Amino acid sequence: MKVIIPFVFTAVVAAWIAVANGEHAASPSAQMTFENDHVRVVRIVIGPHEKVPMHDVTPRLIVWITDGSLKMTYPNGTAKEDKHKAGDAEWLEAQRHAGENLGDSAIVIEAVILK
Repeated sequence: MKVIIPFVFTAVVAAWIAVANGEHAASPSAQMTFENDHVRVVRIVIGPHEKVPMHDVTPRLIVWITDGSLKMTYPNGTAKEDKHKAGDAEWLEAQRHAGENLGDSAIVIEAVILK
C-alpha cells in the first residue's frame, strides 16, 4: 500500500496530503479508506492549528467532511484562505502547496483520486 496525502486545500487540503504514486506523506493522519481499479479514496485529518509542509498533489476531488478554515501557501509565497462547510466538494488541480488549519478543531476531508 502506498501513502497519499493531499492537501487541500482550496482544499483544501490538501489535503491537502497524499498517499500514492510517488507522493510523499506530508502528514501521518492520512488513511486510505477505499481503493479499486478506478479510484483511491484517502481520508485526511488536519489537527487544530496544524501546519502541513510544502508537498505535491495530483488532481483530485476533495469532499469536506467537517467545516473548516484552511490557509494554502504556494511556492511563490502567495497564500489563500478558504472556508468550507461539511458537504462542500471541489476539484483540485495538480499543484504544490503547504497548508494550515486556522481553526480550533480538526479538519476532515476525503480526497478522491482517479487512477
